Amino acid sequence: IMTATQHPDDADYTHEDWTKKLLAELPPSSLQSSLHIRPPASIIERIVEIIRQRLLHPDTASPLRIAVVGGAITEGAGCEEASVAIPDGSIMANPTYCAWPYRLEAFLNNLLGPNVVQVVNMAEEGTDTGFMTPLVKNWIYPASVLPDGPDIIVNAYGRFDYATYQEGDPSASLEETIKSELTSFRRAVETSHPCGHAPLVVHLD
Repeated sequence: IMTATQHPDDADYTHEDWTKKLLAELPPSSLQSSLHIRPPASIIERIVEIIRQRLLHPDTASPLRIAVVGGAITEGAGCEEASVAIPDGSIMANPTYCAWPYRLEAFLNNLLGPNVVQVVNMAEEGTDTGFMTPLVKNWIYPASVLPDGPDIIVNAYGRFDYATYQEGDPSASLEETIKSELTSFRRAVETSHPCGHAPLVVHLD
């Protein structure tokens, strides 16, 4: 896991000690409460089959496509101000390559094999789930995941992304707003591709 976590632009592994501390503070057991995923077995089997076909036929089979939606942190805001040493000329100074969706793609491909997984970062600062719902409902994705769309959509909005939630309904609580928007988002995803398989929705708070 440490080897797969190494950033491709960090040849000397400047971030090794920092990564060890991060993994020690955020082990999988502590993340379980933040990751909400209860998919049917058939969806998991389909995802595993996509990975298997990509491994068997890397020149013809499509990669597993993951779209990530979220706010400022997911977009990569503030990455260049991280309290860890960034090597001179490092692409990690660029929020695109510093943001965790890019790191997720690199991590999975380091574990599974080159270009098995494609992660597309659709996050945008100042948005929430309600902003993204009509986009996924109307199949508005980056060209790199069209025409088939993503196999997995990670909704990575946190509570702080709903700062203006009372503008829609002043009487609604933050929890009610988040639950309502997530429900609408999931339904939009599930009904957005009537001629094919709906993407798996993962909520990562």
